[in-house]
Amino acid sequence: DYATKWLWFYNHERPHKANGGKPPLMAA
Repeated sequence: DYATKWLWFYNHERPHKANGGKPPLMAA
C-alpha cells in the first residue's frame, strides 16, 4: 500500500538524496 511504498522510499531513497534531499511527500 501507499504507506509501505512511502516508508521504503523514505528509508532507501532519501539518504541518497535521489529527489534533491526533499522529504518524499514534498517530492510526490
